[in-house]
Amino acid sequence: MLTSCLSSPKQRAGQILTRLRPQRSHLPLGNALGRPMDLVQYSEDLSKWLNLKLDGLTIPSDDTSRAAAACLDMAMEHQIAVSILVKNKLYGSAFSLARCTLEAYVRGIWLSNCANEKQTKLYLKDKLELTFQTYINDIEKLEAYSDGLLSTVKKNSWKFFNSLTHTGAHQAIRRNTDKSIDANYKPEEVREIVWFVNAISILAGYEVAGMATDKDKVNTQAFVDKMQDCAKAS
Repeated sequence: MLTSCLSSPKQRAGQILTRLRPQRSHLPLGNALGRPMDLVQYSEDLSKWLNLKLDGLTIPSDDTSRAAAACLDMAMEHQIAVSILVKNKLYGSAFSLARCTLEAYVRGIWLSNCANEKQTKLYLKDKLELTFQTYINDIEKLEAYSDGLLSTVKKNSWKFFNSLTHTGAHQAIRRNTDKSIDANYKPEEVREIVWFVNAISILAGYEVAGMATDKDKVNTQAFVDKMQDCAKAS
């Protein structure tokens, strides 16, 4: 973990991660996203950038490190999936991945920084019984996460994310128009979901880079700069 530098990109991410709020009003997408392909292009470029920065790094081979890296890699894969879904106007499926992306990131951090050997073994057997808030509480005991950002994100967005992932009311009402059952997602919400997932993917990549044993190949400032760029672009 890059504890000395983590606060900088995480602070940049905070303005993106904490602004999601559930809303029930409708606006047809149409061209209202402005230039949605620019948004998709940025996301596609981001996934390529992350691959370039992380490809070839050496990760420790112990079970805990491998499990942590797998979770963080999953978060980054969700970012790729969201950009593909938005590009194809499959907004509901894209929205449903917001919670999955956050969960993958949080579990990756927890495994990398908090889990003991027994907990790792239980996790790998799918027998670890911890609430999501417990993961966050453990993580926020670490100095780099002590600002409570993850708790704030969960407080602001968790019920909304659950509804989207499990096809609750927030998903259903976004699939109705005056005349039909069809995608009817607010353009600003589409942008927020995409930027939320983009920010998480950068943080996940940063965490993977911090796990690498070949530190000479890791450019921490590049991740700081990329998060700053993401925050400005959002």
